[in-house]
Formats: sequence, C-alpha cells, structure tokens
Amino acid sequence: MSVALEALIAESDQQRQIATGVQCLVEGPHRVIVHAAGSTAGLNDWLGAPGSSKFFDGYMRTHGQRMTEELVGREIAGSFVSEDVAIQMAAAAYERALKYAVLDGQAQRPVIALAITSAVSTDRARRGEDRAFICVRTSEGFFLVDVQMDKASEGQDARDLRREEQARFIDLIALNTIFWAAGITPMILDVQGFQSAQFCPAGEGKATVVPVRIDTTPVNIFDQVFGLEVSGEEAPTISEVDWSKYVLFPGSFNPLHYGHQEMARWMEYRTGRRVVFQISQHHPIKVELAFDEDLLCERLRQFRYRHPVVITSHAGLYFDKATKFPGAHILMGADALKHMLNPKFYANWDRSILYGLSCCNNRGTIFWVVDRLVDGNLLTLEDIEIPEAYQNLFRHLAAVNEISSSQIRGQQGR
Repeated sequence: MSVALEALIAESDQQRQIATGVQCLVEGPHRVIVHAAGSTAGLNDWLGAPGSSKFFDGYMRTHGQRMTEELVGREIAGSFVSEDVAIQMAAAAYERALKYAVLDGQAQRPVIALAITSAVSTDRARRGEDRAFICVRTSEGFFLVDVQMDKASEGQDARDLRREEQARFIDLIALNTIFWAAGITPMILDVQGFQSAQFCPAGEGKATVVPVRIDTTPVNIFDQVFGLEVSGEEAPTISEVDWSKYVLFPGSFNPLHYGHQEMARWMEYRTGRRVVFQISQHHPIKVELAFDEDLLCERLRQFRYRHPVVITSHAGLYFDKATKFPGAHILMGADALKHMLNPKFYANWDRSILYGLSCCNNRGTIFWVVDRLVDGNLLTLEDIEIPEAYQNLFRHLAAVNEISSSQIRGQQGR
C-alpha cells in the first residue's frame, strides 16, 4: 500500500471519528461554546455540522488583544499565548453559556466551555515557541492541555505547510478535549512533531489526550478572599484587605447566575470599586443551620478565575458584615433591605436597629439597593421605610435583577 493511500485511509477514518463524536454531542445533554484566539482550522466546521443547533451555542474567534479583552472582561497582561489567558477565556465563555442556557429555559443542561490560545508557525519575528493552551471549563472545574510544537524548517513553503498542520492539530486536540469532557470516546491522534504532558500514549507516534485539572480545593476556605491579589498574596485574609476600596455582595448564590454578575458589573461601573461576593456558612438568624464544607466548596468553584469571593463562618447579618468588613460598601436587593429592617428579627427593634445603623455610619458603610420583583411587584428603595437620621446610608442602584436562583433551581428540577 502506498504512503499516499495510507494517508487517505487515515484521513477518512479520522473524519468518521469526528462525525461520530459530533453526532454524540447532537444527541447528548451538553451545550458547547468555544472561544478561540489565534489560528484555527476546522473546529467551527466540525462542530457546526447538521443538527448542531441542538448543542452548539457558538464559536467566537478573536485575533486582536483588545477584542479578546472585551470578551474576557478584563485586561490581559503578559504573553497573549499563556495558561492564564486560556483560563480567563474559558471562564468568560462558561459564564456566557450559562446565561444562554437560563434564558432558553435549559439551566438543567451541563455546559462545556472551551478556550484556545495559540501561536503557530509564522514568517514574522516572534520570540517564544510554537505553542497552544487549550482550557475546558465544566461544572467539575477547569482542565488544561498545554501543547508544544516543533517549528518548521527554513523556507516560506515549509512554514506555510507547518502552519496548516499545527492549526489543524490544535483543533483536533480541542475537539478531543470536548469529547473527553462530554464522556465521548476520544480519537487517537498522530502526535509526531508535538509534545504535551497531557498526551496518553496509544501506540508509536500516537496518543489520546487527558486534560489535567488546574483548580484545586484550598485547604482552608474560610476568611480568605479568593480571586483577589493583595501585596503579592493570591488569596489574602480579610484583615489584609483595605475594604474601603471594595463593594461586598452577600448571598447564598445557589447558583451564581447572570443576574448577580450583571448587578456586580453595573456596581463596579457606578462606583469604580471592585465587587467581592460573600457567602456566610451559618444562617443569619437560625445559627444552628449551616452549609457543610463540601457544599461550600461547590459554591466556591462557581467563582473561580472570574470573580473574587470570600466565605465566612458567621457574619450572616448585614450589621455583622459592616463590622467584619469595615469601610466596604454593600450591594443588596430591596427585598434583603426589607428583611434587614424587619422588627421580627430583633428583640428590641428600636435599640438594635438604631445601634446597628449607627455602627454602619461610623465604619463608612454604604448600602446600594437594587430593585427586585417580589410576587410580581417591583420593590424599590423608595418603598422601604428607613429611620430618617440614617437615610444617607442607602443609595439606589438603577438596575433590576429579573432572575432569581430559585427560578434557575426550578429549571434544574431542584
């Protein structure tokens, strides 16, 4: 058998494997979204096969840094082709896909968000390797494939051919990573000329891909601010943070959803302060009720590589938060404010409320209040009676959170 015929047979076999795997995606439960930065070859066409509208949310391709930063929602520092950029892209794509799922009434469907950032063979001056980082984000966490590629020999024709080979291989790795995340049998690939610690040998010059998990559960989940770097510390303790620069956004976040995220973005735009989400382990009133640590770790995973978050053991009441996070502004819904000022939560309402508000005033606490739909009616800051001497502590944020975690849990059948 000639070399050319062997190559044709191998190509046909690979196309059949691609078609079979994509059909499994069409028939399966997952929704898939892809964000690629750099050269690609085939992935969008493979995933866009007939029937793909049942699972494929979209393929976003960016070349320039500015557009990629816009999609990610933050500045990209350092090398554009890096593990960090791939992670940020996957996190942003996952967040976007979850929003689409909720809006489509399909919050019960698992999401696979894949990101690719790559630098392939080129004739322009470029320092560094031919390399690609592929990151997949699922409900289980973040998983990475890091691929290094042999460079082409000298000559424009050799570089052009190598560029095509590299781009196709990167897309095959990306598709295999999606198959792996969906529980579909992966393809065995010809990996000659490519190196990766995530290759699992499957014969001479052949391998499958097993992405490596990159987000691990911290030993201590309490009183550390994850996703916020202060003085070189990647997860500073509460006491190491100057809270006068931040807005605290408390909640149970079961689950975190696009309504929360859009409120946070609007808050940051309005105040110039970064929002830090906060979860209390114990119920603010019934302190014997508490989330177990495994559940809290699941909640924590929702924020990874996307939003800062802190988990406290107590500090369930808003007045407790003002004490624990001095100087922080606090974002809340109008329904939460109504509960905060509800006399039934206090043994001595006048004394407790006025003392609590006085402490907030002394610590520089400002409450930003978002309109909420309650039983079909819009509840606003103006609808809530606040002691006159402390009305200056409350400011209206012109945004409405029209989706609730309970609605999403309903879609998920919980």
